[in-house]
Amino acid sequence: MQKRISTMIVIVVFICGSNVFADENNKRKMAEDLLLQMGMNKNSEMMMSQIAKMQENTFASMGIEKDKDTKRKEFMDKMWKLITTELSWERMKEDFIKIYADVFTEGELNDLINFYKSPAGVKYIEKMPELMKKSFEISQARTQKLLPELKKLIEESVEKK
Repeated sequence: MQKRISTMIVIVVFICGSNVFADENNKRKMAEDLLLQMGMNKNSEMMMSQIAKMQENTFASMGIEKDKDTKRKEFMDKMWKLITTELSWERMKEDFIKIYADVFTEGELNDLINFYKSPAGVKYIEKMPELMKKSFEISQARTQKLLPELKKLIEESVEKK
């Protein structure tokens, strides 16, 4: 009798455990579908290019021009290659899937997928590059305003040493 109960418990745990695993796989698949529907793969590439442009403009406004000094250019190129490789969609995809699968329920993921397939969702995705570009422009303008103060803080901290 004891052996029969133990066997039944093992079977129940196995069945429940495999359902949880199947649910988790389904949720991860839904999260991946959502991310692709949102165009995260395309948007991440565009965002990286916007960041590169913003970075070059910021450095140029500080008097650092990467094309004038070959060592600086080599450094900037290596740094940018490292950043774009590590922050690429392919490298970050699994992390994003995990985040979305952890944060949203299956029902919420389904609702979001349906939204992004709707006319409003499609329009939102279509307008995303423009929204991102304008957001970066605002950030860059604010950064430009901060540069004199940042430069002054750096100079003051160097003088104190």
